Amino acid sequence: SEVATGQSVWGTLSTGYNYSDNYEYKAGPFVAGFNWELEADPGVVFGNVQGSISAQYDKVMNGLGQQTISLSYAGQNNESQIGTNLGVKLTGNPYVGLTTPWGNLTANLNGKFVDIDVNTKKDFTTGLDTTVSDTARYNVLPFNADVLIVSGDLNIYLDNDISFTPEMISGIMKYTHFDPGSGQFDPLSEKQVAVEFQTDADLLDIPVDLDQPGLWEFSLENFSLSENTFNQKIGPGVFLAVGVPILSAEFSADVDFGISFGGGDFQLDFLNHGDDGDPETIDRLGRFCVYVAPVPLPGALIFFGSGLLGLIGLKRRFRV
Repeated sequence: SEVATGQSVWGTLSTGYNYSDNYEYKAGPFVAGFNWELEADPGVVFGNVQGSISAQYDKVMNGLGQQTISLSYAGQNNESQIGTNLGVKLTGNPYVGLTTPWGNLTANLNGKFVDIDVNTKKDFTTGLDTTVSDTARYNVLPFNADVLIVSGDLNIYLDNDISFTPEMISGIMKYTHFDPGSGQFDPLSEKQVAVEFQTDADLLDIPVDLDQPGLWEFSLENFSLSENTFNQKIGPGVFLAVGVPILSAEFSADVDFGISFGGGDFQLDFLNHGDDGDPETIDRLGRFCVYVAPVPLPGALIFFGSGLLGLIGLKRRFRV
């Protein structure tokens, strides 16, 4: 249950992002300006996706050829989670200068505004095509003042916004025929079919070709949550409010200067359905058998089986 090697939430092999800019104002011989730099580290991305796959099938099938196995997926209520821990450093350098006949005079004031971790975390049900989002805000410079009959609020903040949209759960279903002669499942008879869940609790009718009589073993393997969209937006913002309490009047403005790192696919793999560290449990989950009768059987001998193949789960922290 790992993110693909070298993959980060901002793209393969991304180590972070750096953005800087300069604002300057000149008036005659005077100059004033401000340099600032924002550094962001992808940090830690964590995910915990819970759900279950159920199979519906006839345990005894009458005759050879094309048959149908039905699969359904259901997300666990409020058991899934997605989030990030983002490292951010914001520094600045205000300066003023004066041009004189004897040269340029400049005064600088270097400052580190903030060096923090901004955490987001969102619990959700694993409904496909459903967007979940969360915002973490860090107040950098809160300021409040009351002057006579006027009050004012100024707050510089830093936001880390995430949104996550699961689009598809995909994998394969393998099935192998049991060879009575060797007493083992015959690897040469192995077949497989793609499985793709694109909506929550979707019922899929999977066609399988059971071309030999006897026992067939089925297994669900290599399932992953893919074709999903993970977006992250970071950046500073400013909140300004001015009010006259005695007149019940107030003016406020909220401006966000966020930079968006969006559209990336963040893949979480489902490995060993319901893996609890017990090899026997791992072998048992996600597997079932069907018997194909070589000749038609009375209807009373055909019965319907339904089994919960296993709880699919991820509960891992990924450092990217």
